[in-house]
Amino acid sequence: YIRCEDSLDFFHATDKLARRAWIFRGHRVSDLNRTDKDWRLESSLCRHFRCHSKVTQLFRHSREGEMLRRFRQVAPNYLSHVPAQDDDLSWLAYMQHYGSPTRLLDFTFNAAVALFFAIREVEPEKEPWCVHALCVESIRGHSFDVRKEARPKSDVGLSPRRSEYRIGKKPGRQDFIGVVDGSLMNVRQAAQEGVFLVPSRSDLDLEDWLREIKPSNSLFPHGTHWLKFVFENTADRYYRSEERRVGKECRSRW
Repeated sequence: YIRCEDSLDFFHATDKLARRAWIFRGHRVSDLNRTDKDWRLESSLCRHFRCHSKVTQLFRHSREGEMLRRFRQVAPNYLSHVPAQDDDLSWLAYMQHYGSPTRLLDFTFNAAVALFFAIREVEPEKEPWCVHALCVESIRGHSFDVRKEARPKSDVGLSPRRSEYRIGKKPGRQDFIGVVDGSLMNVRQAAQEGVFLVPSRSDLDLEDWLREIKPSNSLFPHGTHWLKFVFENTADRYYRSEERRVGKECRSRW
């Protein structure tokens, strides 16, 4: 954890991180001493399955496939442009955009955007909130190692092929996470410098997987591939204190 008194602390810390080498996600968190899972790094589809416990793990992949099939059927009636029929990842991006639960988890390359969404979700002096920061190279490197270990004689690329995610199908044996942007972006995502984390199966525990990564501390300014910038939210000062400390510089930055 890196505890921040105000947004100036946050930007001082994130300015040490290489541009577009890190991705960010902001949201409120449970009390830091609890084990509440409501605001872990978790996809909307994973939360959906947790709230509907009758959908057993065995049938989750088929439920995901059914949701995708139904969305793909009705989308042409409402959208002027749709992805190619077999481009499942782009279809999931559309579903995410229109509020359907998917395995995609929204991140951004822009720390200020993540901070905005974190602040937007909380009430002053109520629950704490945080911004997660993840090193893209560490995620891609660990995913490559996992996939290469399972298929040592195959030509495994650094980034997973779209077919490897097996969306709507029985999951493969390798647990990995892809970092996907580019062609999947809609207008809003492009403006927010958005990017998706895409797990290899819909019920993969992202935080457990991220803890398996063993980075070289020499590569990171803060000594780790996964940072949590925590705001206790005990005083309504996150804007005013920064304005008092840096004045016009603060206002121009926002």
